[in-house]
Amino acid sequence: MGIDLEEVSNEQHKGQSERIFWATIPGCITAIAGLITAFAGLIAVFYSAGFFNPPATATPVPANTVALISIPQTETFTTIATFPSTETLVPTLSPTETLIPTLTPPPTSTPPPTAVPIVITNIVHIEKCCGIAGMQRSDPLDFTTSVRTVDFLQIEYSQTKGCSDIFFHILLDDVPVRTTEHVGPVSGNYTTGLIDLSPYISQGRHMLTISPEGVVGGCNTAGWLYSWGGGLIVHTNEYT
Repeated sequence: MGIDLEEVSNEQHKGQSERIFWATIPGCITAIAGLITAFAGLIAVFYSAGFFNPPATATPVPANTVALISIPQTETFTTIATFPSTETLVPTLSPTETLIPTLTPPPTSTPPPTAVPIVITNIVHIEKCCGIAGMQRSDPLDFTTSVRTVDFLQIEYSQTKGCSDIFFHILLDDVPVRTTEHVGPVSGNYTTGLIDLSPYISQGRHMLTISPEGVVGGCNTAGWLYSWGGGLIVHTNEYT
């Protein structure tokens, strides 16, 4: 087998030509442009794959803003504050309801109008002495008692002690209302009979005073009433 010298000579000449091209300025520029193009393509591939995307960082949020978002109660408070109920409370109150309260009187023992009071009778035994000398009527001999009634008051006196006649001045709340007939051994009348004092009283409590006055006769010769005594019956009525 023989060697083709012409073919070998052509390949050597082609290799020398290529080395001469890369050694020139155009050759260098072409090489650099090729490298830049290849590098740009590589970067594009890496960028599309996400190698050059920086990791996402959380935007810092102030502490107070996070508290408002994480706690829904703050939104509820704002909604409640917009309700007009608190604004309308004061205008709707009338002066008569707030400034002038209605005073209710305390309950009394007075029953309904259909109730009927019942009669109550009390008997009092009286013995009084030591009248002022020379006087037929004196304060030490007065008898006073408290009575309570609805609309009824009657009294009756019966003499059980004495040797002379007397008669009585009857007072209600220190106001004279009646005078009785003589009672005693001289007149032979020992009771005043039933005396009705109902026209002079009102419902409630009253002071009843029996003031005796002596009459000359019997043992009363000096015009001096020294003592007296007997039984007093008092009729009143009350609700039960």
